[in-house]
Amino acid sequence: MQPGTRSFTADLAAMMRAAHVVMDDEPKILDDKFALKLCGLPDSATFHTVMAGMEQNLSSKFPDLPVKTILEAVRSGIIVRSRIAEQRLIEAIERGISQYVILGAGLDSSAYRLAEVANKLHVFEVDFPATQQWKLARLKEVDPQLLELATFVSVDFEKESLFERLTQHGFDPAKPTFFSWLGVVWYLSDDAIFTTLENIASLECDSEVVFEYPITTELVYPVDRQVMEMLTQTGAERGEPFRAGFDPADLTRRVKELGFDTVEDLPPARMQELYFQNRADKLRMPGIGHFMSARRTAAR
Repeated sequence: MQPGTRSFTADLAAMMRAAHVVMDDEPKILDDKFALKLCGLPDSATFHTVMAGMEQNLSSKFPDLPVKTILEAVRSGIIVRSRIAEQRLIEAIERGISQYVILGAGLDSSAYRLAEVANKLHVFEVDFPATQQWKLARLKEVDPQLLELATFVSVDFEKESLFERLTQHGFDPAKPTFFSWLGVVWYLSDDAIFTTLENIASLECDSEVVFEYPITTELVYPVDRQVMEMLTQTGAERGEPFRAGFDPADLTRRVKELGFDTVEDLPPARMQELYFQNRADKLRMPGIGHFMSARRTAAR
């Protein structure tokens, strides 16, 4: 990511969540009513104008690709990852976690939409400084009281110690914690990824982290290789290049070796079955990545 520049992928994720609310059929997979305003857009009419401009711009860059279909696939992946993460979060609240850490928070709105979060948890939103400043400005515009619902921690995952920064802002490693890490692993080095996971696994009590990750090129669905082509090129142009993909079996093994007691891996086919069956709008889960949950339950 370029210094002083907010994340393009954070903006894209919020736009895709807003698109689902504004454009797609019921039932909503994720009903994120904050997404539109966090994008800095006042209403759905403005959104449609901006969305049309985005499609036109991408079509001019990728004249041989079905941009509208690709954006639908990207939207599907973004909304379902948040839906699964929030389901796991609510389950974690029911078993007694007291801290919620959103790594690479971007324009995530779960702390403001979910009553369970606001009432029961200390929320930490962790992100790159420029992206976080943009979000703070948007929250202030929407409702300044929203700023009181989370502790905002700026960090560069590649250069700074995540847990040192968290503890400086009141994080307690002795309290059970849920970590959401969406749309970030795709851009990090092995060292940054496994150092973060190792630190989570070493916490003193019940902790869980959820994240999605890219899969190796040969495992990407043939129909979705155009999705990867557009995302890879667009990210590189904006200073957010994709990392190499993982083999799911190998990643599962490596995560378990860090000390997690339970590691669950969801492939695209399973997410398609759970969330996209018989939809009138024909949204589908793209076969470009997996979703993983890793939990350590044993006391240290």
